[in-house]
Amino acid sequence: MVSFYVYDIGFLIIFTVFIIWFLYTRKHNLKREGILYLYRTQWGIKIINKIGEKHKKLFVVLDWLSIISGYILMIVGIWFVWKLVDLYIIQVIITGTTPLKVFPLLPVIPYTPELFKLSFLPPFYFTYWIVSLAIIAIGHEFAHGIYAKAKGVKIKSTGFGFLGPFIAAFVEPDEKKLQKIEKKKQIAVLSAGTFANIVMTFIFFILFILFFYAAFTPSGYVFNAYSYSILPVSEISLVGNYSNSLGNFSEIRFNNQTYYFKGNLTNQTQIIAFDNAPAFKSGLQGVIIAIDNKKIRNQKDLAVFLAKTKPGENITITVLANQTQEYNLMLGENPRNSSIGYIGVSSLQTSQKGFFSKIISWFVSFMEPSTYYSPRIDGTLVIFIKDLFFWIIMLNLSVAIINMVPLGIFDGGRVFYLTMLSIFKSEKIAKNIFKTITYIILFAVILLCVLWFFAV
Repeated sequence: MVSFYVYDIGFLIIFTVFIIWFLYTRKHNLKREGILYLYRTQWGIKIINKIGEKHKKLFVVLDWLSIISGYILMIVGIWFVWKLVDLYIIQVIITGTTPLKVFPLLPVIPYTPELFKLSFLPPFYFTYWIVSLAIIAIGHEFAHGIYAKAKGVKIKSTGFGFLGPFIAAFVEPDEKKLQKIEKKKQIAVLSAGTFANIVMTFIFFILFILFFYAAFTPSGYVFNAYSYSILPVSEISLVGNYSNSLGNFSEIRFNNQTYYFKGNLTNQTQIIAFDNAPAFKSGLQGVIIAIDNKKIRNQKDLAVFLAKTKPGENITITVLANQTQEYNLMLGENPRNSSIGYIGVSSLQTSQKGFFSKIISWFVSFMEPSTYYSPRIDGTLVIFIKDLFFWIIMLNLSVAIINMVPLGIFDGGRVFYLTMLSIFKSEKIAKNIFKTITYIILFAVILLCVLWFFAV
């Protein structure tokens, strides 16, 4: 079967050729502004004008939602910058920990997880990138335009900005008119784009959950540990060596019970040793999907099945690893209830240590980590759609947070300046505070990049 990467790279090539042809044939409509080339159109202005003019009263409420979400996102953005400083600078200097391999200002470009070996992220195809970008940009920029039109500000044009292979959308209001309206309304317009991104984040998150439960079904129990005990080294007697498909172990005795340990007993007061349980002895590995031809969908199904068994019974466990495999084993005695059978597996809820891993795990928290989910229909298609939903959600949220960081190039910069101007009633003071916070953040960003470059 041909990998999707082949089709995706082909799509990338076709898209790049199309953009080059598009820009070349319309070069007379391109205008350079700074480092960007802008292509202005009138596309979508009628829709913006219609919504903005027709629902002016609704924006009395929506203005406050936009403003409140904007300030919350600004606080989160500042916290995010601080967290990066803590992870990449403070913790490295104080504790001597190794800096994260992920670049602190990692651009979200196609194939980022593959390039940086970020195993906690799904693949990020060019197809995902272009679809997510379209959804994010259109929602973000149209929200700016609609809010501005509701305040009586003319929308001059819409269009696209090009910076090499990167594309951005824009809605261009009459800036002079926008700057003349009251500051609260300006802040509402400036925060509208990120507010739209947050709304889309929630919408697509709900769609993500609904799609997941519709397209996937619980199909197995995922265990990540064998039953074990913590033993005092001083009371352990070494019996001999033991080997199974899991490797070589030392066979030890404690209180007339047999355990298995891998490692060195020297200079240790306590050790963690595997119990003499059927799962460990048989080298059981993989996702448990059936026992004696009875389907096991999750941990509850396994517990219900074992509750009906007796110690000493022989069972056949079907697991899914690289391929389906069967294990024949004899049930042991459950240490909590000696009348029922025992396998000796468990699913430990390990906490995510990495900052980025914690964020990702929160977004998939509705999935039971000890449950294996299989697609109800064609696996390739539903997994593709599931990962697309994931990236649309993550990128919408990322754009919302980053765009409200108080830097001049972002909407958050102008919101911060207008806020200082409203508080101090002095342009000089507001500009000085704005410059100070900008320099602090820029210095932190540059320092992050430099220290990461020399440390990794």
